[in-house]
Amino acid sequence: MDIIFIICTLLFIFALIFHNTSYSEENNTTGYDDSILVIEVFDDDEEESKYELNETRNEQIRIEKLFLEQENKRFRNEKLSLIQEIQRIKNEMNNNINALQKQIYQMEEYTRLQFKEVLQKERTQLRTNYQNHFNEYFQYYNNYFQNLTLLSTEEIRRLTAMIEKKDTQLKVSKKFLDIKIKDCRSLEEHLTNKVEVNYIRFFESVISRFDKQTTIGIYIISAKDGYSSVLKDNSVSEKIDKMIEIYELQEKIIRKIQNDLIKIDNKQIKIEKIKLG
Repeated sequence: MDIIFIICTLLFIFALIFHNTSYSEENNTTGYDDSILVIEVFDDDEEESKYELNETRNEQIRIEKLFLEQENKRFRNEKLSLIQEIQRIKNEMNNNINALQKQIYQMEEYTRLQFKEVLQKERTQLRTNYQNHFNEYFQYYNNYFQNLTLLSTEEIRRLTAMIEKKDTQLKVSKKFLDIKIKDCRSLEEHLTNKVEVNYIRFFESVISRFDKQTTIGIYIISAKDGYSSVLKDNSVSEKIDKMIEIYELQEKIIRKIQNDLIKIDNKQIKIEKIKLG
């Protein structure tokens, strides 16, 4: 509302100034000038009346001009006062704007500081929580790895003890095997020196009694060959395996001979029964 009133007042002042200016130009066009007073003397009454009429008009014009000058002066004063008022209002508005800008800046600064403080508190809280969680996890994993280290140490000790025990057992087994190897070597020498001739003679005597193409002959020849390879072989374990095979062949030969003898006896019994019958 104040702005509308100011605008209307300015329009009214400009209208008055324009009217005064146009009226002054009209007076200048008529040729009247207050600074020049023309006095004429007329002889007759008509001329005197014209002179009085002109004087009256001139006086009226002077009065109107004085009034206009006063009005112009008043208008100038009002215009000056209005300009001053407008300048005051403008300055006041500028001051208000500056105050508002300052207030807005202060509010922004306050808000920024508050936000910064809240953010700093949140960061501190998050850092504290993170540090607490980190300490908890560190303590947990530290205890876990300590327990794991203890368990690993115990397991290493147990395995070391087992290894030492196995090592001791291996040493004992090695000694036992060394003794057995010595015994086997002595047994080999005994078999080689004392039994070799008897076995070879036994196989040769048996082979001479049976046909080489029969099952018994094949068994006997295999036993003889196996025994000969045992005598030539230098490995103790292989010698033992060969001796076992020879013993198995001997058992097969003995069982085969027994079965053949039983068959022969049965045939003789049948023949005797036929003869008696």
